[in-house]
Amino acid sequence: MPERLCPRKLLCSECEYTAVCGLGEIASWLSRLGKLRREKNPEPDLLFELFSAASADFQCPQCGHQGLAVSVVKPSGDEDWGMARKCEVCGRPIPPERLEIFPKTTVCMACKQGEEHGPPQEELPFCPKCGALMKTQTARAEITRYVYRCTECGHS
Repeated sequence: MPERLCPRKLLCSECEYTAVCGLGEIASWLSRLGKLRREKNPEPDLLFELFSAASADFQCPQCGHQGLAVSVVKPSGDEDWGMARKCEVCGRPIPPERLEIFPKTTVCMACKQGEEHGPPQEELPFCPKCGALMKTQTARAEITRYVYRCTECGHS
């Protein structure tokens, strides 16, 4: 997981209060301070940046001390505990065979192929009667409408 997307840890210097905050908790802390608008899904990078900038305004829930320290919680290395590394794109586990060949990879094979080949291409429509390629044409009506029409037999 990239460091910029890792959870953050809050620490109070007075009472040793600590809390590990993911995106939901970060949004909650920022909302309580009025630093977050009612946007449905703010970008994670924006949330993490605002969270770090607003740390001096956070108040400890245990002792009331204002000004909490924020640090990045590094991933624990789940692979060391027998858990598979997850793909950064889709979140699915990366197969161990792929990790043996490419130990530093961070994406699964499906996502890697998607990056190389670009977005999926739309399939070309073929006529169900004769199998010829169909073309898009405008239909004759008051409202412009597009239909597929066979170039050979005229089937639509």
